[in-house]
Amino acid sequence: MTGNLGWKSAAAWLAALALGTPAAHAAKPTYTIIDVPGAIATQPQSVNASSTVSGFYQYDKHMKQFEAGFLRTADGTFTTFKPQGSVITYPRSINSAGVIAGYWFDKDGTAHGFTRSTSGSIISLDISGSVGTIIYGINDAGTIAGFYDAPDHFHTHGFLRDANGTFTTFDVPNAPGTSPVGINSSGAVTGQYVDRNNVRRGFVRAADGTIATFDPPGSKETIPIAINDSGFVAGHFGQGLCCHGFHAYHGFVRSPDGTIVTFDPPGAHSAQVSGIDSDGNVSGFYLAHNTYLTGKHGFLRTPDGAIKKFDPPGSADTVVLGASSNGIIIGDYSDDTTGHAYLRQ
Repeated sequence: MTGNLGWKSAAAWLAALALGTPAAHAAKPTYTIIDVPGAIATQPQSVNASSTVSGFYQYDKHMKQFEAGFLRTADGTFTTFKPQGSVITYPRSINSAGVIAGYWFDKDGTAHGFTRSTSGSIISLDISGSVGTIIYGINDAGTIAGFYDAPDHFHTHGFLRDANGTFTTFDVPNAPGTSPVGINSSGAVTGQYVDRNNVRRGFVRAADGTIATFDPPGSKETIPIAINDSGFVAGHFGQGLCCHGFHAYHGFVRSPDGTIVTFDPPGAHSAQVSGIDSDGNVSGFYLAHNTYLTGKHGFLRTPDGAIKKFDPPGSADTVVLGASSNGIIIGDYSDDTTGHAYLRQ
């Protein structure tokens, strides 16, 4: 309901989801450009089932570039915002009510979490004693999931905050770093942790606090992205360097019983998953063979394993960045002249 978290790396974290219902699959999808007016670039990050989109955008001020948050309702109305004192604002998740959660950076580069209510009220959140707080997810109950930096700057810890303001902190056992990135309606959380060899691996924390760790077969780097309300986790994993020194990634889906299925879109040499919807449809984007930086395409994988690619009309480079529980996809693409944010439904 996503080290150095700048514009490019923040966009890479996060991620996007799938196309939802059987009816949606049967109909030909429509694409709507959702660029923030006057923005240099628009990065949608989350969308709810009502087609309300949140994300961040770049703008110029006194010859300097800044990032601020935006909200776009289904009728196309934009509202921009940023917490007081923010230099960079990264909204990360929006729930069905339209409450937004994310994080922002102050002039000293310190990260703070925030929530924005449907009335526009913004509350900044910091874990007591932390030196940086990052929020990545919020569910329909208003529970947020994120992580914070310890004062030594070498350890991150996971946390939950319920709608009443109660914080719960947690760690994957024996892990120097725990980073939740997604939360479902029951309060189950997924994310990644760093082991003592500085390798990223996956975890799921059940609502009762039980933690299970996992890796797809052959993984040297596991990056969970999202967890749906049935407890299926989607993400991608790496097996080392590939063509021209780039990391090559492969998609995976982990079932609640721990079974992991891996996949690659046809013709892909690297694929990144962006999420999974309530029906188990997985979406993301991939690089085709013989391409390395541009030439990306969106993909949709249905629960039976069938994979189809998609691109907005005129796109030469498609990225998927988020989607709703019922499969409304958001992302950005480049044509021959410029880039645009899009909504696919």
